[in-house]
Amino acid sequence: MKHIAALRMGVVVIAMLTVAFALSASAGALPAAGPSGPHMAFMSMRDGQADIYSMQASGLAQINLTHDATVGLRTDSEPAWSQDGQWIAFQRSAVKGLGSQLFLVKSDGSQLHALMPSPAFGVADKHPNWSPDGKTIVFSSNRTGHFELYAVKASGGGLVRLTFTAAGVDNLEPAWSPDGSTIAFVRIYPTASIETSSAIFGLSLASGITYRMTTPGMGHNDCQPAWSPNSQRIAFESDRAGTEDVYLIDRKGNGLTRVTTWKSNEYHPTWAPDSSALGLISDHSGATEIYTLQFPRVGSTLPPTIQQLTFDKAFKANPAWEHLAPVPGL
Repeated sequence: MKHIAALRMGVVVIAMLTVAFALSASAGALPAAGPSGPHMAFMSMRDGQADIYSMQASGLAQINLTHDATVGLRTDSEPAWSQDGQWIAFQRSAVKGLGSQLFLVKSDGSQLHALMPSPAFGVADKHPNWSPDGKTIVFSSNRTGHFELYAVKASGGGLVRLTFTAAGVDNLEPAWSPDGSTIAFVRIYPTASIETSSAIFGLSLASGITYRMTTPGMGHNDCQPAWSPNSQRIAFESDRAGTEDVYLIDRKGNGLTRVTTWKSNEYHPTWAPDSSALGLISDHSGATEIYTLQFPRVGSTLPPTIQQLTFDKAFKANPAWEHLAPVPGL
């Protein structure tokens, strides 16, 4: 079965390779767009190769973290920060579709290495996300023939399977809640099923029970869940209004709110460390650029404000805001 929903914005990273390789790296300096703050990691094809970049939250000081000797042979995407900001986990896919592996790289671009060997040729391990204590990485893999969720130690050992669904059902894009209790993820059903194509689900780590959080309706799909820093809300991407938009729900799936209402497409949400804003990708300018959506103060009747951070017109995806844990005693 082709993965219709939750992978649609991830697969576009691969699908646009032939077009994006024609982009040049001639972008100029980026203008300032606010305070630096914690960094953002993201995928960009700024130099024609899909690499993981890091930048200040203002959009300045962009550096390529994964530009190595495998140029032209792979696509790097789906970056995820460790809680201490020292490591970024990401997905490295073969350009010719021969599977994918999880890799780690230090936040300065050093010590790039595979998290663990692939169990078989063509297996796809993808969508890494860190546990709040930084000891474990959750991810999705089709090593059983369809995509299930797994957890592995950050050292690469101690693999544990977390979901057990029937063939034809895929579990993707896991996101670990900051309080450590729940993993939000995307579940895709066969298109012939009476179920929706894809929806956001939750996995309780205490009970092992999975439960539905969203119901987008037949012919529509929800994907890319991202937890707020206080574990009370989830931002996600949905096409339920006809375009790709970002929505919010609470941790039980209630209080559905659409937060992007433009005619353009907005997707891949990521929360600011203080919950005051979302980072996202938008094609509002005609190119896939990174923006921030700033929420108004509590009690304000003003709509959210959007600010563009990148301007080089290169294909981009998967912004991930760095969330540094508080330092004891400070």
